[in-house]
Amino acid sequence: MVKVTVNFYGVVKGTLAEPRVEVEMPAVFSVRQLLDSLRKKCGEKFAESVVDEYGRPRPHVRMFINKEVVDNYDLDSKWEISGLEAESSILVLPTSEGG
Repeated sequence: MVKVTVNFYGVVKGTLAEPRVEVEMPAVFSVRQLLDSLRKKCGEKFAESVVDEYGRPRPHVRMFINKEVVDNYDLDSKWEISGLEAESSILVLPTSEGG
């Protein structure tokens, strides 16, 4: 297991008690596992603002792991964090809307 830091931004950050949390994840994990861990750690406010009824990140939310965009529809994609990367951040932020 590795500890990873998850940072929240924008309206997502405003709905949670903390702007950042640490979660323990296996060295190789899926987006589904990460979202489940975050739901347990952050509670229903997280689920309401970030996750849709299918367990996917909502369309207005973007996640980045090791600076790579997470595909909101591929919940079973595998990500690996090891060594120094365990200190890296996972970002959860709302996308901007233009007009």
